[in-house]
Amino acid sequence: MSEIPSAASSGFPGPETRPSRLIEVVRRVALLAGLLGAIWCAMWPTRAMIRVHLVDFEKDPPRGWAFREDTLTVEERAAAEVADRLVHATGAAWTDLARAAEAASEGKDPGGVYSARLDTGWLPTRLWFRIDEEPVAAAAREMSSEKSFVYVPIAGETLRFLGLTWTTPMWAREAPGWIEYPLRRFAVWLALAGILTYVFLPRPRFAPGSVHTKRFRGTILPDILGAMLTCVFFALPVLVVPANSPDGDWTGGGWIVLWCIGFFMALFGVAINAVAAWMAVYRLDVLPDRVRRSTLFGDAEMRIADIASVRLRDRKKSKTLIVAGTLLSFANWRAAGPTLLYASRRDRVIEMIPRAGSGANGGKPFAVDPDHSEHLDGLLETLQRAGIPFEDTTAS
Repeated sequence: MSEIPSAASSGFPGPETRPSRLIEVVRRVALLAGLLGAIWCAMWPTRAMIRVHLVDFEKDPPRGWAFREDTLTVEERAAAEVADRLVHATGAAWTDLARAAEAASEGKDPGGVYSARLDTGWLPTRLWFRIDEEPVAAAAREMSSEKSFVYVPIAGETLRFLGLTWTTPMWAREAPGWIEYPLRRFAVWLALAGILTYVFLPRPRFAPGSVHTKRFRGTILPDILGAMLTCVFFALPVLVVPANSPDGDWTGGGWIVLWCIGFFMALFGVAINAVAAWMAVYRLDVLPDRVRRSTLFGDAEMRIADIASVRLRDRKKSKTLIVAGTLLSFANWRAAGPTLLYASRRDRVIEMIPRAGSGANGGKPFAVDPDHSEHLDGLLETLQRAGIPFEDTTAS
């Protein structure tokens, strides 16, 4: 058997150069972490908000007294109306808020920091705050989804109050986005960090003649598909649950089921990225007297003298998946398409079979995908020159 020339003789990079497994794992972890973090920051709202508007009982008397006997003054009606929902709060900040609410109620720009807190609807007359923002934080501590509306008296006034409404995201359609989504400003930076890390981390460099997966079809395209699938199913509960929970309870009732389904389906996308990481590292290097296989979990070698034959065969399909897809098609006809495609698809694999009793690679063959690998012809020609027979067992 003739000696097989080493790829290292050509210089950099030689076959002794190991692939950086850690970089390929970090590349995909950074991509998913950046995209999922961006989705969370962009779509996850604050738990509740306080909507502030001016209540003027002189212009709009309490409605609960409209059809009763007119025996009370307007001041007495107002006092009776607010009695059970009165929250006392004083200070310069509340005075400024009252002025801003009065301007907003008249359709004017309240000015200053309050302009950005106006409704986003056609007739902005209300101001919005998160429950932990001043000056409404003190009043918000006495509110909840059960006690959702209170009055705050305005200093020196008897018929005018500030009305504070506890509002969950489901009912906050007109709230300014920067208040409802306080983390949204970080979303674009997280996404950019993940994408740039994925793009600019060093890519694997292969020895001349090294058999490896085609980069775009075998790694980049699966990464894109996996990230898209993961992001869609991760975003599903993040977007749907807060927007449809009237009391702000995002885990109770049936919502926990949607969380579990969404995150479980997202794992399929993560699995695609894991396969892409595997394919990015996978390579076969021809050394002077052996073939080295590098995978995500380590290296294995097989001496040329221990290779009995090279075999081309059809990859076996999972009968379990075909049966499961067939049964699922009876419940949903859309599953029939992917099932038929999988059952009729022909995938080939080339295996380097070790000699019986050689103990090479634990008796297991080295396998490579002939349809998605580069420089495979050079490897096969080298093995054929070494006198190793080639078998084609694929279906004709």
